Amino acid sequence: MARRSQSSSLGDNPLDPNYLRPHYREEYRMAIDALVEEDVEGYYNFLQSANVVDFLSRSEIEHIKSTVQSPQSAGNVPELPYREIDQDGSSDTYWPLHSDLDAPGLDLGWPLQQHSFVGPTEVTMLVNPADPERPSIKEQARRLIKAAHQ
Repeated sequence: MARRSQSSSLGDNPLDPNYLRPHYREEYRMAIDALVEEDVEGYYNFLQSANVVDFLSRSEIEHIKSTVQSPQSAGNVPELPYREIDQDGSSDTYWPLHSDLDAPGLDLGWPLQQHSFVGPTEVTMLVNPADPERPSIKEQARRLIKAAHQ
């Protein structure tokens, strides 16, 4: 059976007095990053520089510091050589004119239909009640049906 922490989204009831609404701010994530990377002083310096209220209790800070793990480096993966980034762009910028591959040749316009009808078309607009000098819709429909052929 799942614990409450494992199935929190299954039975979340906003009317429950113990319900805690999810809340996310990018400043909170950056403050926790500063705590992990620069310790408590970095955390408080970031809070002060970003003008963010202290949102972690002392026990939460101690818990984060005691449970954080540095990422494990893969021992047998070769390290890629470092390249200097050009002054005019960065590694995450897309420059379509400076691509290694040519743009694919695409057909422009509407696709051609395989079995399209080529011939005269006729549009007749029928309104009800019909004009006094025109026949009724029934008479027009009968005339069109009689004149129809394949």
